[in-house]
Amino acid sequence: MLIVILCCSLSLFAQAEKGDSAAAEAIKTEAIERSQALQTLNVLTNVIGARLTNSKGLAAANDWTREALEKMGLSAEVEPWGEFGRGWDMKSFRAGIVAPYAIPLIAYPKAWSPATRGTVRSKILYINETKLEDIQKKYSNKLKNAIVLLGDKVKIEEDFEADAKRWSDSELLTMSNAGKNEGRAESFRQSFRKSPRFSAFIERQRIFTWINNQQPALIVDGGSFSFRGGTPHSGIVRVMGASMPLVDESDPFSNTNPKAWDPNPPSVAPQIAISAEQYNQLIELIKSGKEVIMECDLQVEWRDKDLKAYNTIGTWSGSDRKDETVMIGAHLDSWHSSTGATDNAAGVSVMMEAIRILKAIGFQPRRTIKIGLWSAEEQGLLGSAGYVNKHLYDSTGAKPGYEKFNVYFNMDNGGGQIRGIYLQGHEDVQSYFRQWMEPFRSWGASTISLKGTGSTDHMSFISAGLNGFQFIQDPMDYGNITWHTNMDMYDHIQPLDLKRNAAIVAYFVYMSAMSDEVLPKRAIEKE
Repeated sequence: MLIVILCCSLSLFAQAEKGDSAAAEAIKTEAIERSQALQTLNVLTNVIGARLTNSKGLAAANDWTREALEKMGLSAEVEPWGEFGRGWDMKSFRAGIVAPYAIPLIAYPKAWSPATRGTVRSKILYINETKLEDIQKKYSNKLKNAIVLLGDKVKIEEDFEADAKRWSDSELLTMSNAGKNEGRAESFRQSFRKSPRFSAFIERQRIFTWINNQQPALIVDGGSFSFRGGTPHSGIVRVMGASMPLVDESDPFSNTNPKAWDPNPPSVAPQIAISAEQYNQLIELIKSGKEVIMECDLQVEWRDKDLKAYNTIGTWSGSDRKDETVMIGAHLDSWHSSTGATDNAAGVSVMMEAIRILKAIGFQPRRTIKIGLWSAEEQGLLGSAGYVNKHLYDSTGAKPGYEKFNVYFNMDNGGGQIRGIYLQGHEDVQSYFRQWMEPFRSWGASTISLKGTGSTDHMSFISAGLNGFQFIQDPMDYGNITWHTNMDMYDHIQPLDLKRNAAIVAYFVYMSAMSDEVLPKRAIEKE
């Protein structure tokens, strides 16, 4: 059987630049009938678990993915990209209300939060004033060793829409007809700075800084919830990194402000996030005149012997055009309150499965294929940017591998099925990708959109003037249920979506690696 596959492969792969329906069918058959994507996903989520950058979980994931890629026949390494900072692992955590009656809380510590000093037990002080001056007058010298509930009630409304969603034909048509969007999507930070919410956000950060400096025992966050249209979902907690005091009050995103993972950060209070309904319940209890007592015990382990962070990089050497590179990737890191299934173990599983599929059908690429599984995406695309700076392009200009770099494909929009691809305003690749999507039209994957999308690792390549692309995926329940929440679990992945995504990526890799032509390059765009 293997001999038949290999012989067929040689005849099929010679046709790549024209589009290759036979190769597409071989890829689809392997992807659907013999998939191992769910096995990969299971290891990354249920076995390894959360993969916060520089945590034990991410180190285990780096090692496991390296070994898995080596077993596929790639050369692979866990490669440092630069200094990141401290790692953090939660050793134990519990939080609950003990008076006026017992309430077990749906609660999670913020990543890189310091530990409590043993079990903290204290009356809760509720602070909902929105002006720093008012808070200073009311609470000066009253917050030391207190437990602080910070922020107003959350407005909760019933959601009459389904949790999960697939793009409709009309929505996909709108994407297809959309213009360039100036070639790319604005970053979250760029758009947020223009928002009327920005000044209020700065004031909240100033308030946090002052409260933190009063040395409370614990800060309970009233804003880390999962929203869809402003409505939090029941029991879902969106929790990310610990807040830090501001140094530059004019710009909370400034690099002069400390990060929670810095090697020597300023002192900060332990911080947790709780569910919206329970947060509101505590506020009403306090308003009623009841003395509300909370207990919390958080113990953590710091990993500060090695401050470098690492990517897993796999290389499959090409043949007659091996000096040219096609690259795929997905970020391996996650947040810590769940197992990071949709963000982004699904993307990692798809990219690794695409490699496995191509190996299984006997493919031998002309161009070298690389796979990058990035760390620190959640902290600002740091792992992919570090790779680009190290190997392709930095402040001094292009590096030796730059001119021969053909394309990078990324996956990081949850576990929903691929429905097309964003061109990032790069019109010159439109005809290529339209042809490459054609074998998957029957799956509903055919949309080619000039629009750009941002906030994930393809932007590291685009910023260096390289070809970087992100696929259009069905949103499913990614934005409202799983994204950065305690519910980002294995069971939210649709198996058929994962299998189809791997087939589509594998075919895009196949076409990119085999064509006589290289994809047209783009102009350098800097943040």
